[in-house]
Amino acid sequence: MKRKITLIKKTFITMLLVLSSINISAQTWTNYDASDGLIDGFINTICQDTNENLWFGSWGNADGPFTFGLSKFDGSTFTTYSTSDGLSHDEVWDVLVDTDGNIWVGTFDGLSIYDGTTWTVLTSEDGLIGNEIKSIFQDENGNIWVGCYNLDTGEYGVNVFDGTTWVSYFDISVGTIAQSDNGNMWFGGNEGLSKFDGTNWETLDESDGLISNSVRSILQDSNGHFWFGTMLGVSKYEPVLGIGDITEKKSVLVFPNPTTGTITVETRNSIVINSLKIYTMQGQLLKKTTSEKIDVSELATGIYLLNIQTDKGIITKKIIKI
Repeated sequence: MKRKITLIKKTFITMLLVLSSINISAQTWTNYDASDGLIDGFINTICQDTNENLWFGSWGNADGPFTFGLSKFDGSTFTTYSTSDGLSHDEVWDVLVDTDGNIWVGTFDGLSIYDGTTWTVLTSEDGLIGNEIKSIFQDENGNIWVGCYNLDTGEYGVNVFDGTTWVSYFDISVGTIAQSDNGNMWFGGNEGLSKFDGTNWETLDESDGLISNSVRSILQDSNGHFWFGTMLGVSKYEPVLGIGDITEKKSVLVFPNPTTGTITVETRNSIVINSLKIYTMQGQLLKKTTSEKIDVSELATGIYLLNIQTDKGIITKKIIKI
């Protein structure tokens, strides 16, 4: 019996080794370049549309002469778009697919929008701060944010489009854009970070602890902490949850508190609740909802922070789970 068990163990180990070998050999790399139909040059940005097509933006060729443009890959064939097809410029900095499936392309000389059939080009004459489009982002409300630079005037900043009107915010250096869990907009560029809560702007730079003012990427992790990729390294930022922005705090009622289960939030003075979020006292996001009730029954006994985002601002209240 002992010998039989030993043989079974050896057989099992051999099977694991074979399966592991098969798994490793199944991992493959496939490379694409201009010979496959991909646009030549530096591939600067990639995104995927609602039909699972991949879009690649290019802005230069190190082996020169410069060749730029945009390529779409449907899984088998590359289709290239350039100024001859309606693109505003062949030097592409960023590509975004919006919630309606439109392709937004930021170029060296204008913003190009493709609906699958027709190209539309927007420039400073249409309300943009400048024609050099560095970054494009769509927020949770569907607004489109565009980081711009004007080569003629030296002006720079961010434009936001709500579907009807363009609004400009000047002197905001924008190379990358992100949105945090509480709805704040974050912008990174060559002058540090800018945060916008819908009303007020706040700037963070090396004097606040940022490792470098040249910010290239922004991420908020599952614990609510921010990571900023810069030219000199990465900075981790742990924000302190404040008491909020609503001046009339009595207009927001939270009950029951303490609670054993569901918390209800009621408002007065026509205040509309956008979201409720539960954080630990250290700032870790635990739960969120867009309703006026949130269930905390599965949370451990203790004190938590309830973040209430409304159309009038944000307020944070302590809640007690018993």
